[in-house]
Amino acid sequence: MLKITADVFSGRPNPAWVVADNDDIRAVLSEVTKVSGLMGAQGAPEDALGELRGFYVDVASDQLASDHGLASSLYLPYQPGETGPMRDLAERFVNLASEESVAKGVAAEVLDDVEGCGGPQPRAPA
Repeated sequence: MLKITADVFSGRPNPAWVVADNDDIRAVLSEVTKVSGLMGAQGAPEDALGELRGFYVDVASDQLASDHGLASSLYLPYQPGETGPMRDLAERFVNLASEESVAKGVAAEVLDDVEGCGGPQPRAPA
């Protein structure tokens, strides 16, 4: 089992959902492995009221986490305007939420936050 919690700075409880399908879990953990390798160690972004700051990912099986080179609990920060693999992973997390495990509308609010971050932004020349 996999528990995903969206870290939304809102003063309300963070929405969380459980993923039980083994194929979904393995696919998500493979993506998490790629994204976490690109990020290094980062904490939660600055507080911005109502914004998605990241995701807590808790893997119920230490062995499964270890098989993917991950800790059984980790945090993946999300910055407004994020593009690339982390944005794709954030959308995947939200799409895994079901009406049965997430209060109605919460998944839609988080997805709106992911999609409403301005889309792809041009990068400054290095």
